[in-house]
Amino acid sequence: MNPQERDQADEEEDEEEAAEDDEAKMVAGRVDADVA
Repeated sequence: MNPQERDQADEEEDEEEAAEDDEAKMVAGRVDADVA
């Protein structure tokens, strides 16, 4: 695997992690709204 391909794979992983973080925040926000 050349460095360029490795960078692309890392970026895709980061995007997936960011999407999971956003989803977790949305769920947490919903829980906060339900509790309020």
